[in-house]
Amino acid sequence: MGYAVWMVGAIFAGALLISIGLIVAGKFFHIRMLSMAGGAGILVTFGTLLLYLILPGIMRAMYGAGCF
Repeated sequence: MGYAVWMVGAIFAGALLISIGLIVAGKFFHIRMLSMAGGAGILVTFGTLLLYLILPGIMRAMYGAGCF
């Protein structure tokens, strides 16, 4: 389970680095769509990270944590 958590963290970090790279490349090469794609990538990454933190608690509340 610990490896899965580290892998998800690495995927999020990689997505942020790629998005920042798109923004920098868009500014350097004057390609507006690259910068917009990088900004959208950052928003999607943070939105997914937020859902990754919130959804397990919601699912646990709905379905319970097992027998009482």
